Amino acid sequence: MLVALGVILIFSGIGKLIKPPNLESIWAAGLFGEQITGWLRLMLPYAEIAIGICLIAKFKLKWISWIAMALIINFIANNVWLISIGKGFESCGQCLGWGIDTWPIGSLYVDLMMLGFLLLGVKSHVIRQREVVKECLS
Repeated sequence: MLVALGVILIFSGIGKLIKPPNLESIWAAGLFGEQITGWLRLMLPYAEIAIGICLIAKFKLKWISWIAMALIINFIANNVWLISIGKGFESCGQCLGWGIDTWPIGSLYVDLMMLGFLLLGVKSHVIRQREVVKECLS
């Protein structure tokens, strides 16, 4: 599950490098202003790619999982905000990158799926770690 989530994040991050999302589709624009939101929009693809690589490599999995969860919850909050202001079926400006024209309701489904992948992946990793500890102790 973590590998699948890592691939999705890498794919999305590369797509956002190629074609960044519209500034109007980012909920932080209303909170932080255009300058900070513009910086976040430029840094997001690199963060997604780095998190995706770390999830696939299982590098610092506990910390990366928390960071990935915060990122995904931010994506969910952004889509819920767009839906709440009546833009649920309007284009969110290539939320997934690659010039793929999506809408917040569709992106929300992807974000919820990513959150599920993360939670299931972390749960299975914890179960495997417990089994290893039990084997070592017996």
